[in-house]
Amino acid sequence: MIPGAALALALAAGAPFSTEDLLSLPRVSSPSIAPDGRTVAFTVARARPDGGGLGSALHVVAASGGAARALLPAGIDAYSPRYSPDGRQIAFVGVQAGEAQAWVVSPGRRPRRVTRLAGGVDALTWTPDGRALLVASDVDPACGADAGCSMVRPKM
Repeated sequence: MIPGAALALALAAGAPFSTEDLLSLPRVSSPSIAPDGRTVAFTVARARPDGGGLGSALHVVAASGGAARALLPAGIDAYSPRYSPDGRQIAFVGVQAGEAQAWVVSPGRRPRRVTRLAGGVDALTWTPDGRALLVASDVDPACGADAGCSMVRPKM
């Protein structure tokens, strides 16, 4: 049953819609259409069973419909997927052990982390030729271009 149908059934039955009901609904977001238009990458966020916030998984599905498939192993949350210009790879902001970095995955292969920035990665996009990623990261103004400084300065 799809989540929207579950909500409609609960409302039709007159059952009150609870906080638990809301938290049980998956949140689909960040669609990215492949350059050839055949597939869509997107994230699905779900409440963690331990109550520790949301976990977000990366999925792909045929643009014509069908079953979606997860691309990442457990332990990596994914946000903001972006297809490469040639459509062979998907870049995303991945969070592992509380650290947000840029990752790249090709469907059917293991994801690989491609940045190790002290301030983490907030956003990313491919260059038009697909040879590099541009990323946005927090930088301590007192450190300037000294990445080592940002790694040791206390976070506020």
